[in-house]
Amino acid sequence: MDVCTFELRPHDGKSKRSHVYLSRTIAVFSLRSSLAATTDMIRHSLFALPRELLSLLTLLLLRRAAFVQAKFSCSAPQSITAPFSYTPSSVEPVNDNEISFNVCGDAREEGSSVLPPGLWFRYVTSKTTIVRVYEEAVKQYLFSVDTLVFSGSCDDSLECEDYSMSISDDLVFQADVDVEYFIFAFSDANISDPFTLYVEELNFPVNDELHNAAVLTQDDLPFQGEFTTVGALSDTALDACGLDGEYGVWFNYSTIYSQQALALRANTGNTRDVLGIQAWIDDQMVCITSGNTWDSTIEWTAEAGVEYSILVAEPPNSYGQSFTFTLESQSIVHAQPTAAVVEPITSTPVIVVDDGPTAAATFKPTISTNDELETISPSVVQNNSFDPEPTITSSNAGKLKKGITLAWGLVFAILLF
Repeated sequence: MDVCTFELRPHDGKSKRSHVYLSRTIAVFSLRSSLAATTDMIRHSLFALPRELLSLLTLLLLRRAAFVQAKFSCSAPQSITAPFSYTPSSVEPVNDNEISFNVCGDAREEGSSVLPPGLWFRYVTSKTTIVRVYEEAVKQYLFSVDTLVFSGSCDDSLECEDYSMSISDDLVFQADVDVEYFIFAFSDANISDPFTLYVEELNFPVNDELHNAAVLTQDDLPFQGEFTTVGALSDTALDACGLDGEYGVWFNYSTIYSQQALALRANTGNTRDVLGIQAWIDDQMVCITSGNTWDSTIEWTAEAGVEYSILVAEPPNSYGQSFTFTLESQSIVHAQPTAAVVEPITSTPVIVVDDGPTAAATFKPTISTNDELETISPSVVQNNSFDPEPTITSSNAGKLKKGITLAWGLVFAILLF
């Protein structure tokens, strides 16, 4: 059987895209012609298959051909689940001049029709997760693969979820439940080295949300532990420091001391990683201080009764990494004892009466008589006024005693007569 091989070449560089589509059409036509010839050979051979089985075989071969072609169309992409890897048998390079610098903006305005030729995959997750898409080239020289993730409509508008314009960068995005994502990969180099595309779902750390933050107190210091931002979900909406981060992990700290000076380090090895120290004050998050994680120490003073939230965040389009979290106490100010509050005395003054005779105690004999002088009852009256008491000396004390004796003598004399 004779085989005829031919090649179409474009007249100039501008007709390259038309040549690409034409070559694909010829390839599909050749495949169908080969299937027809193969079917005819089997039908007339000595080992002819039953017509029903032959029809089924033909249908499977045609579906296989359609499956291969579907990867090159946004409207009919290959459906995948993670983990997934794919190595195309050939890579169709795209001239750099055909790639717009505003790929996401063009796709948002016109859909997939403005995008260069490439591979299309459809991805849907059953749980909210972080997805990592990356490529590995067979040959590393002069090779570049661009990867984009879209959501939306292929015909009308595609919204960029994330993109990686270099094979050295990972594409990381948060996939939500039951949302249809389109993963698009193409080569922007003028060569056709093969590559392998990988799609994997990352396990998120337990403290990637504020309500699951790692809790530390003064009893845990000095503290040092290993943590990771790999797979962390987006919870940076609660960030009050305006950090340039997208995915991160949280820590909470509180102290019983009146004041405690602290030193924090979170060395991630990435100059773009950031961290912020915030506090809940009056039911709102307030930024205390912030900085980066590049071999630096951040200091602040914690106060008793305040809960501090620490966010270590990755920049957008970052795979994440492990890091060492260190928190140490620099100095402590203990709470001073509260001074006793002395209330003013407003009670009634207490009067102490001495049994001994004083100048304030003046006896006034009261004599009550009738016409027959039958009832005579002496009474002694004590003056309890609050006037200052006169000072009694030894000289006038004797005179007072003599006066009292004479007064009683007069009383008895009256009674006798």
